[in-house]
Amino acid sequence: MILIRGERFNWRSLQLAIASTIVGILSPRTAAGYKSS
Repeated sequence: MILIRGERFNWRSLQLAIASTIVGILSPRTAAGYKSS
């Protein structure tokens, strides 16, 4: 794991990365779900 100085900055970067990844994964499925229903 690469540590950037400043735990708050690390945590925020990690949160953003995870959030964008989750959104990227869920968005297509959600859109497909809406289209199919």
